[in-house]
Amino acid sequence: MQQEKRLRIANCSWGSFSQTLDGNSVVSETAERATKLGLVLVKSAGNEGIKRPGPGSLTIPADARGDVIVVGASSRDSASVTPFSSRGPTSDERPKPDILAPGEQIMSAKPGGGYVKQSGTSMASPHIAGIAALILERYPKLKPMQVKRILMQSAKKLGSSEFDENAQGVGLVDAVKALQLAGQPMEEAEKITPRQAVKNWTLLEQVNITVRNTGDETMQTVKASLVGPDGITVKSAEQNYGTLRVGAEATRDFGIEVPSTFKSPQCKLTLNLNFTTGSGKKKTRPYKLTHQFPSLHK
Repeated sequence: MQQEKRLRIANCSWGSFSQTLDGNSVVSETAERATKLGLVLVKSAGNEGIKRPGPGSLTIPADARGDVIVVGASSRDSASVTPFSSRGPTSDERPKPDILAPGEQIMSAKPGGGYVKQSGTSMASPHIAGIAALILERYPKLKPMQVKRILMQSAKKLGSSEFDENAQGVGLVDAVKALQLAGQPMEEAEKITPRQAVKNWTLLEQVNITVRNTGDETMQTVKASLVGPDGITVKSAEQNYGTLRVGAEATRDFGIEVPSTFKSPQCKLTLNLNFTTGSGKKKTRPYKLTHQFPSLHK
């Protein structure tokens, strides 16, 4: 029988700015869930340290809870945190990043061929993903929370008091010490009973819905509520679209939770649109939508 192959590690050298860093965005919750399903997920902290100096300059999903590993960038000589490396904490006061890796003038592959030196936390997080791969190659039964613990416990704190835990996390990664620590016996409290597979889980999907005014008068105080079928949970079920002049449009993001027990590859949604016309009349219009999501089953 051929052994099943599955993704063990994902490096996320990307991110987006958010005013709220509480771990509740669709992408951040999805990142957290991925680690619960057995994925070692490594996320760059962001490069907003100069643009938005001070705390809270992370890019989502670096605010994710759970076992997502958030990586800041150290200088080329590994003596300091680079100025561009985003700082924590999250909105709910969790210190971030978790750990540092080299992120200044790193030799990287260039589109079209060749190599180029680049700087950024996107250069730092692949170091952590690569070291995690070395750990799992030698000790494949380790879980994401154990890999994160090993990396953080073996890191070396930078000596300067200039860099607190919201700049450097626990410090600079040490690949050799991490591999040595991975081979040591774990405390009983840290052992995890292995499971053959996760049978029941939930897919968190983001649904982007655009409303356009195709009528002949302004739509004021436009509000929409999304309703799903039985078995589907809608998050952020109500959204405010503001005022839409004739021909104008606006897009809002809704979240839906799809359990693994949901058999259909798509679901029917109803968008109830409420607005006031320019003449003061209040109207409600329902729209039927079909959302296709990735296959939940083989």
